[in-house]
Amino acid sequence: MEVIQGFRLSPQQRRVWLLQRESRAYRSQCAISIDGPLDISVLTTTVHRLIERHEILRTTFECLPGMKIPVQVTKDEVTHSLCEVDFSDQPAAERSSLVDQLFDGMHLQTFDSELSVAGRYTLVRLSPVEHVLLISLPALCADKQTLNNLVGEVTRLYQESEELEETVQYAQFSAWQHELLEENDDAAAREFWRKQASFGAPSLKLPLESSPTEISTFTPRTHTLKLEADNPRIANSVFLFTCWHSLLQRLTKQDDIAIKYLCTGRVYEEMSEAFGLYDRWPLLHSQFEEGERLTKVLEQIDRTVTDACEWQEYYPGGDEVDESIGFDFTEQPAAQVAGDVRFSIKRQYSRAHVPRMP
Repeated sequence: MEVIQGFRLSPQQRRVWLLQRESRAYRSQCAISIDGPLDISVLTTTVHRLIERHEILRTTFECLPGMKIPVQVTKDEVTHSLCEVDFSDQPAAERSSLVDQLFDGMHLQTFDSELSVAGRYTLVRLSPVEHVLLISLPALCADKQTLNNLVGEVTRLYQESEELEETVQYAQFSAWQHELLEENDDAAAREFWRKQASFGAPSLKLPLESSPTEISTFTPRTHTLKLEADNPRIANSVFLFTCWHSLLQRLTKQDDIAIKYLCTGRVYEEMSEAFGLYDRWPLLHSQFEEGERLTKVLEQIDRTVTDACEWQEYYPGGDEVDESIGFDFTEQPAAQVAGDVRFSIKRQYSRAHVPRMP
């Protein structure tokens, strides 16, 4: 009898596994700008140590015949290599565009979840003192916070020869999450999520929205806008979430609005720098009348978001596959310095959640 020794998928991984069967876009990747006299041999060692340190970066997902949901299996040996691409001989004005083309192409690449670990690491040389490190991982293995954590971890490993302190491994988190949800002995948490579920999930039909007649390509766009906060008590994420709520109410003419809200899942300090898929997307409801004052709407949504983040580890969801509208807010980390070399996030892409996004 064939046997697989592995760990159960976390609820987050299970949901992504069900979603990704219909798309190749479920990946998390980042482009890290590296400015300064880079030692490529040290960076190569850094990438090896990074993968060795975090089990989720050398994890495969394997099924036996008849299994619909795989188990996650950690490989002992680091088999990754750092690929190198040289654009330094290209016109300076075209180099950034060439990097963008590489980046955009990475999330369209398929991966064999059983035969190999799916991470890809590519170092692009732009000049003797300008490089870009491209890292692409399956959404099953990394969320946006993982990408942010990568910058700090690569910087520390590049600079320090000694081993860093032990970190939380994702398989440990997955086992703990299942134990917590199966016991679910926190009455306040159960009551909060029971109330949220009691609202149901009203469909939000946007004006001029129509069902596509053919499979479309996921091509997200970005817009940059600088905002000055007038109320420091309200977090930027809550303020923007409230604005999104209000816009949807105006567009749909519905008083009951339900939106999936990104909770990072890292509820304890020791998880803050961990790698893996921790994100949760609970469906949060708000009811307010048309013409309600913004301050009152802010207070109501702030309470809902605060409670959801407090009880997020007890969120019972995970298997639902729907097209609810979602809201995502992530702070970009500051640049990190290792001697004369500076590491900073240039671009990010993460798709591990619902298809319809603002």
